[in-house]
Amino acid sequence: MNTYTIKEMREKFDIPSSTLRYYEEIGLFPEVMRTETNQRIYTDEHIDRLHAINCFKRTGLPMAKMHDFFEYADRYDGRPRKRYYLPDEKDAAGSGPYTAESPLLQ
Repeated sequence: MNTYTIKEMREKFDIPSSTLRYYEEIGLFPEVMRTETNQRIYTDEHIDRLHAINCFKRTGLPMAKMHDFFEYADRYDGRPRKRYYLPDEKDAAGSGPYTAESPLLQ
């Protein structure tokens, strides 16, 4: 696992340290480790998250919605979620509503 200081993150992304601290404060960053001298230590997971934040910012997504997205993503366990279909939707064979046995869901 690669680690980065706040200075390295600041330089890599050309953002102020205060922005990184703010993202941590509002919960956009997963837990940030600290050294014995209380310096923040970031990981590749934080790098990935910062790339996503920057992408979302370019789309105009509000910070609160980013927070909701990351909260969901952090809780997601990889299991497929049940999807509900409108009554008039047909399965891939055109034979009726999608069900758990429909070809697209297998």
